[in-house]
Amino acid sequence: RTRQLREWLANETSNLPLLLVTHQVNISALTGQFASSGEIIVVELTKENEIIVKGSFAPR
Repeated sequence: RTRQLREWLANETSNLPLLLVTHQVNISALTGQFASSGEIIVVELTKENEIIVKGSFAPR
């Protein structure tokens, strides 16, 4: 499924920010970063379709 998500993101044409809600295992597979329950991971998709983690917000 990670490959499919990467393909979908590569073909996404909107210039608007996207908000995707999923499970920790999917976030880790896509970003290489562990996400705690309720944590938000902010990423940037480069023109080369590389995913760069820009930061995160942990729940209080």
